[in-house]
Amino acid sequence: MTYSFNSTEARSVARNSLVIFREINAIMEQIITDAGNGLYETTVDDDTTMTDSTPTDADSLAYFSVWQGITTDRAKTDQMNQVISHFESLGYSIERRTNTSTETTFKWVINY
Repeated sequence: MTYSFNSTEARSVARNSLVIFREINAIMEQIITDAGNGLYETTVDDDTTMTDSTPTDADSLAYFSVWQGITTDRAKTDQMNQVISHFESLGYSIERRTNTSTETTFKWVINY
C-alpha cells in the first residue's frame, strides 16, 4: 500500500474538477442554444465562475488577472486550460477576450 501521489495524481487531486465541469456545461448549453438559432459563434460573458461580469466578483476578477499575467495562480491557469483543451478536442475554436463591459473580466468566444 502506498501513501503518496505521483505528479499526475497530485495534479488531478488539486484540480477543482467541479469548476471545470460547470464552466464547460455552461458554455455547451449556450452553444446548443446559439447553434439552434442558426449562429456559428457563441459568446459567454457572464454567469459562470470564470466570466461573472459583476465587478466585485472575486472569482472572475482573479481569473482575469491570471489570464492577463497580473497575478500567478497555477490552479486557475490549469482550470482555464482544461476548458480550452476540452473544446478544442471537440473541434471548436475557443478564446478569451476582455469583456469590454467590465474591462476586468473576460468572455469566452467559441466558433464552430
